[in-house]
Amino acid sequence: MSPRSYAHAAGALLLALAAGLASATTVRTNFLPETDFSGYRTYRWVVVENAPPIDSITNEQIKRAIDKQLAAKGWTKVEGSDDADAYVACQVAIERREELHVYGGYGYGWRWGTGPSSVMTTTIDIGTLTLDIYDPKLKTMVWRGTASDSLRSKTTPEKREKRLDKAMGKLLAKFPPQKSAK
Repeated sequence: MSPRSYAHAAGALLLALAAGLASATTVRTNFLPETDFSGYRTYRWVVVENAPPIDSITNEQIKRAIDKQLAAKGWTKVEGSDDADAYVACQVAIERREELHVYGGYGYGWRWGTGPSSVMTTTIDIGTLTLDIYDPKLKTMVWRGTASDSLRSKTTPEKREKRLDKAMGKLLAKFPPQKSAK
C-alpha cells in the first residue's frame, strides 16, 4: 500500500472511530475534596432557579433514575423536609452538533485500494444533564456531575428509561467520593 493510500485509510478509520465514540455517554465529576460525604444520608430535590424548563415526564424519568442510584448508595429521599442532609438538583441542556460520516475507501481484488469514498454530515442533538449536590448547612455545592449523550428522538419510553438508568449509573458509579488518605 502506498503511503498516500495508507494515510487515506487511516484517516477514514479515525473518523469512523470518532463518530462511534460520539454516541457513548460521557461523564465528568467534580467535588470539594475536604467534604466528608459519610455525613450525608438523606436528601430532597430542589429546583435550580432560572434553569431551562423540561417537560414533566422527562423530569420524572430523570429523577427516578437518580433516586434509584442514590438509594443503592444508602441515601434516602425525604419529601418537604428541612431536615435533609443534602439538596439535589438537576438541569438539562441540549446542543446541536454536526456529526461526520465517512463511507467507502475499501479495496478490491487482492490488495487494498483507496477506492471512492464519500463524506456526509448529520445534525445530532447532544443532551447534557448536570446533577448538583448541595450542603444546606454550609449553603454550598459539594459535588457536581455531568452526563452527555446523543438524543434519539425515535425511542420508546421504556428504552429512554433504560438509557437514563444506565447513564445515571455511570455518572454516580464513584459516588460518594471517598476521602483520600494524606
